[in-house]
Amino acid sequence: MIQEYYRKNNIADFNVVDLESRFAIEIGDEKNKHIISGIIDRIDKTPDGYEIIDYKTTKKMPSQEKVDNDMQLSVYLNAFLSRYPKKRPIWIR
Repeated sequence: MIQEYYRKNNIADFNVVDLESRFAIEIGDEKNKHIISGIIDRIDKTPDGYEIIDYKTTKKMPSQEKVDNDMQLSVYLNAFLSRYPKKRPIWIR
């Protein structure tokens, strides 16, 4: 099983920009400012743009609708754009 995973996901086949990427972003206005911090598991450069990867332990990939409406992934996207404002397009999985 592990060999099959590495055969399909050989790290040499990817252009990894960052692993375990720490971030801290401000949200809110001057009166109610908050800082959200966290770690993005992996950011890859793809031929079409960038991909933000969040590893999960579930056996099933989430639907695109769930990904599009996920609060955590929205925070990751904002953190990525804060650090790399001119890098587009971006995919999240």
